[in-house]
Amino acid sequence: MHHVFYAGFCFDTSDALALAVARCSAELAAIGRLETVEIPAVYDGEVTRVTLVIGAGMPVAVSAFLGGTPHLAGVDEALARLEALTSTASGIV
Repeated sequence: MHHVFYAGFCFDTSDALALAVARCSAELAAIGRLETVEIPAVYDGEVTRVTLVIGAGMPVAVSAFLGGTPHLAGVDEALARLEALTSTASGIV
């Protein structure tokens, strides 16, 4: 699991999703774009979904921590969306 720090709050998500959010945000920022993504997360001890605006001007930080991994429904779909956005952004630069 990773902590994701975004817009003054922190939530937890899978390792793969946290790293994909950071990578995608950086690629979008490089071309001056913003996108909205929804990912499964744990916030305040509850499994939920968070919607993020990532890219230019939207700082995101991730940090690994030792902790259990609850089942987060929708991880594969969120990863596919982030990977598609990253590929598109990478091809534009």
